[in-house]
Amino acid sequence: PVLPGPGSPPPDFGLGKVLSDRGVKLGVDIVIDPANAAPMVGPETLIANRYGSHPIVRALSVEALPTVFPLARSVQKADPVPAAFSYTSLVETTSDGWGETSLSRLETEGVKKDDKDLKGPVTIVAAVAPSDEKKAGDKPMRLVAAGNSRFVLNGALGNAGNANLLLNSIHWLVGQEKLVGIAPKTP
Repeated sequence: PVLPGPGSPPPDFGLGKVLSDRGVKLGVDIVIDPANAAPMVGPETLIANRYGSHPIVRALSVEALPTVFPLARSVQKADPVPAAFSYTSLVETTSDGWGETSLSRLETEGVKKDDKDLKGPVTIVAAVAPSDEKKAGDKPMRLVAAGNSRFVLNGALGNAGNANLLLNSIHWLVGQEKLVGIAPKTP
């Protein structure tokens, strides 16, 4: 997420048109989920354990393996989603979660849910694929959009299912669905 301030980049990092043409809209918010907040840190660090129905997250859901997202933004379905693409929510908050939109007042007012905020459950990671992959050819365009890039940094990659979410996303993106799953732990 981009917090407003002098010299800060555009909230969509210049990706708004590319993403919306494929059915994704980045929220200008910070996702909060009191039901799944990480202990000993602020409410902006989420422990997400609600997964959609998709090969990338199927094994994480079956194993009840959560993913940890420090400071995430929402990844919403664009309105409308172009007919050529299908959008699937991969990771989301509980219904108690929300997308906090009062970013310029965080320091003075703190985090509190109001009518302007995005209502939960809020999607944190989504996948986009052609509506008909058979017509798309050998290498269909696929996209995974995450509202947080820090979940794959060195310090966070070892948390819960973070590495598996990253690897599963990469395997799916390159068409290697047979490799999607839970990687074995190194002894």
